[in-house]
Amino acid sequence: MEFAADGFAFRELIGSADGDDVAISGTLGAWLILTLAAWIEDLSQETASRSHPPARERLERLRAYLRSREQEQPSMTRALEVFDAMASMQKRLFEEAKSAGVLTMESPLSRFLSMCAQTGRHEMFYDQLPRWLLFGAPSRLCRELARLRVCMERRIESDQQDGRAKEQLGLINWVFDAALAAPSNFLSRKLQAFYARARAATDS
Repeated sequence: MEFAADGFAFRELIGSADGDDVAISGTLGAWLILTLAAWIEDLSQETASRSHPPARERLERLRAYLRSREQEQPSMTRALEVFDAMASMQKRLFEEAKSAGVLTMESPLSRFLSMCAQTGRHEMFYDQLPRWLLFGAPSRLCRELARLRVCMERRIESDQQDGRAKEQLGLINWVFDAALAAPSNFLSRKLQAFYARARAATDS
């Protein structure tokens, strides 16, 4: 269904273009959205959503669409040239940014948790987490909380003197305890399910 939606968007944004400028603009718009999704997937090592296919596959389909239209629409040739130039440039920039430490595999939640523990400002964590959870306890947030809990537990198991890990684990367990004490067990069940998966993944 998502591929079909992409195909419709390609036809409407790019295929109906009556000139190079419109075709290139539509191509760049689609390329930018899918490239950002691909960056997120590459850094998190997972697809952005279970309801969407991998962004890199969708990018390849965009390129294939442009190539399939070259004979009928000369503007597609120019759009394809721009697509290839941007793809080449972004790959180089992505690798340079990763090697320079500008891009990191560490999640925003992990960085925030570490900062709160490092500065001793636990109240920032207590204040911010409920705000995020108000948006419906997104699966990605719950999954990352569970992953970080397992990560901190593993660190403590290997080094009982790791005070930073203990402090971060305390903040994470605060979320799990609050969810368990809530009138509805929806959030607790969600967190525990992801936690069980994370433990199983590290045990295997």
